[in-house]
Amino acid sequence: MDQMKSCLLHHQNVRMRELLTFILESTLPIKTFFYAREEDFRAQVQLRKYDLIVCDEFSDNEEFKSTFKDTNANNLQTPTLVFSKSGVGLELKNLQFLAKPILDTQLVEVIKNLFFPKKPNVLTTLESFVPVRLELLKRFKTNKVPLFLKLSDQKFIKFLHENSPVDKEIEARIQEKKLHELYLERHSLDEFIMDYKKEIFSQEAWQATSWEEATTKVSLNTELLQTFSMRLGLNETLKEIAEKNILISLQLAKTHPELNKMLHHFQKIERFGYADHCTLTAFVCCYLSSKMGFIDELNLRRLTVAAMFHDSTLTTHQYENKKKYLKQISTKESLSSIDVEAIMSHPVLASELLREWSFSPPKADEIVFHHHEQADGTGFPMFLSAKTIPVLSALFIVAEDFVNEYLDSKGLFEPHHYIKQKTSIYSKEPFASLFEAFKPDLEKLVSN
Repeated sequence: MDQMKSCLLHHQNVRMRELLTFILESTLPIKTFFYAREEDFRAQVQLRKYDLIVCDEFSDNEEFKSTFKDTNANNLQTPTLVFSKSGVGLELKNLQFLAKPILDTQLVEVIKNLFFPKKPNVLTTLESFVPVRLELLKRFKTNKVPLFLKLSDQKFIKFLHENSPVDKEIEARIQEKKLHELYLERHSLDEFIMDYKKEIFSQEAWQATSWEEATTKVSLNTELLQTFSMRLGLNETLKEIAEKNILISLQLAKTHPELNKMLHHFQKIERFGYADHCTLTAFVCCYLSSKMGFIDELNLRRLTVAAMFHDSTLTTHQYENKKKYLKQISTKESLSSIDVEAIMSHPVLASELLREWSFSPPKADEIVFHHHEQADGTGFPMFLSAKTIPVLSALFIVAEDFVNEYLDSKGLFEPHHYIKQKTSIYSKEPFASLFEAFKPDLEKLVSN
């Protein structure tokens, strides 16, 4: 095995610190040491005993500069990686800034190039079982993969089965055995950490991204959104949250090569077009969330990302003709054409794209995967019945269905006809409750 490197890690966010520790130690031959308080971290920097320093920028910019100017004066040669929104006006040898929001893959690649440039397959030298510190495990409500107890370097026994709840009973068992860590098989690493990693990295990305910057680069149909908000009674706070989430999701999409390709749709105002469809769906999701009490920050981000990117794998031609192709799918005619196949597969492809994107909130991919299911079980790709469709996915289905009808009407929307048509379709839960919450405000959308 490669010689173990020592890393001094600093980050104010405890959960990010725990996550980075796990990612670095499970991916590279690195042992991390962390100090939460900035003064403790600065003292450790001065000791000059680490192979690598990884840190977030300080709350006090001048303190940050002072710390690393002092170390530079003392000829400290330790490579230092700093997460920063814009740098802190400091250029020193061995000091490298990584622009926020960061990706874990980016960080790992930089470190690999620093210490293991001639060993691209450094992972193959690592142990087949990965330790999981109990502080991290306690962050999970459910453990998705088997976890093991280490008896010796060669012998591990199963301690927790896959999909086991991480509850007080499990914590008591762990304390009873005086354990500090459990182990998982390396091939289960991604499955174990994926959802939690997405939660932490997407949260960090949302906080580090300026929505104001996006306003200069995208064109939203503010007249349509304003009219809709006024008629449904969407309060100013919710309207502002919806707009900011839309702009941040578009700004973050620039970091993803495939999503970046579809941003041209949002750089022009095309009445009732692709951008209107996505942004209005995001607004209706926000509105329905408030009506149903699903108004927490993470749910709104999930629904916004799903709204903005659920059709991201379709070409312009396929999107513009989607209604025709969906009719062919429902009547089972001409299902072999390339465009119809693209429509049928796009919930799966778009959900996979979001699942692999660290800045997409967890479960946004699940919403996209189900967005063409139907309450009567005739949807796709899984032909799910109403009761087996997750509630946030059902909320999205109701929202997008309404938006399709509203935009297709080209300003001649008839709420009474729509309510009559949809009441029987949405007669089963969770759709019934969602539509009942929607109906009282639908009449306000009578076109002028």
